[in-house]
Amino acid sequence: MHLVKSLRACSPSERALVLASFFLVTAFQSSYFIGIIGYATYALGAGPDLVFLLTLAYNAATFLGSIAAGILIDRRGPRQVLLASLASGICLASFAWAVPLSPLMLMMSSCLFGLAWSVSSGTLSSFAPYLTQEGERLKQLNGLIDTATSVSVVVGPAIGGTISAASSTSGVFAFMAASLGAALTCAVACKELPGARQAGERDDGPLPKATLREFGEGLRVTLSSRDLRLILAMCFFGFFAFGAFDALESVYYRDVLRLDASWMGWLSMVAGVGCTLGSLALLRIPRRQVSLRLLATTLLVEGLGAMLYVGTRKPWCAVLGQLVLGVGNGLSVPVEHTLVQERCEIGQLGRVSSVIRMGIMSSGIVPLLLAPLLADRLGAQSVLFAASTTVAIVALAFLLRLRVRRAE
Repeated sequence: MHLVKSLRACSPSERALVLASFFLVTAFQSSYFIGIIGYATYALGAGPDLVFLLTLAYNAATFLGSIAAGILIDRRGPRQVLLASLASGICLASFAWAVPLSPLMLMMSSCLFGLAWSVSSGTLSSFAPYLTQEGERLKQLNGLIDTATSVSVVVGPAIGGTISAASSTSGVFAFMAASLGAALTCAVACKELPGARQAGERDDGPLPKATLREFGEGLRVTLSSRDLRLILAMCFFGFFAFGAFDALESVYYRDVLRLDASWMGWLSMVAGVGCTLGSLALLRIPRRQVSLRLLATTLLVEGLGAMLYVGTRKPWCAVLGQLVLGVGNGLSVPVEHTLVQERCEIGQLGRVSSVIRMGIMSSGIVPLLLAPLLADRLGAQSVLFAASTTVAIVALAFLLRLRVRRAE
């Protein structure tokens, strides 16, 4: 009931953004993990090495795409960037569906997926202040957007798993193109508030030439704020260990849980149920409680959920762990977005959000590089459990730091 009431209070542009978010994330959730990683693991019999290379290519592309997205959002506004990224995603999905998948084509597709996802998801984390700048409405809109994306994490993998079981893993790309088409239709109706786009200090020259300076400006703004510094540190160190999952999660499904490729969709769907519950919880949390302490608490929930997810060989424990992990993630994302949006000027939001996203993505590089080597000696499950434990310990450290800071 509270969800329906919140949706009714939205403007037409806000509702269109919520729907666009749903279709956009549904498209990617139904396709990448199953269509790229799943195909490599099951159809090609890939081990951690090929999965590592695919994930590394994806992360490198998202790294570059996130920098470009932040600059473009501050220059052009999120609407134009979202429309362009959706149109590009439709072309990508059509290409991946039509062309036979070889290791080389998988590598190229993984790169293009990373670019398309980093740009489109960057608009979702920055769009809300362009539609409303009132504190409570901002929190509600971020909650609705992330509720929609959390539902997508249920719907997307479920559809992807069904398509994979009924036909082939490459069939998910046809659905991806259709879903992105629906997102594009909704995005056209998202109208930014008149005057919402403010001219921050930026370089309006050619994008390749301006990239380093613009990213540096976003980094300067982030590091000059005590709260933004802490959010960046929390995102970086909190997600540091999750890089191991990128390289080993599909191998864990196959070799430890003994599950087929369709379960990559089903277990992701369970995580989506948890994300939905977490995002819905934000709609009921009073604005005064949306704080750095809440962000650290959600990170602790994610760490504990991940420990349960990979701690046994029992599928039902993996299901429960994914649910708990999803709850933490579903709450942490809109909380982080709201905290960042309230702590920087709108003309700098794209670049600051880009720095935060870069912190999250870059934090997983070292674990991603080490995970295949450690898995050869210790096993995939042992590496994943150690990574999960690290997340929980880091979250406890941040909670202690915030307690000391509050006492000071």
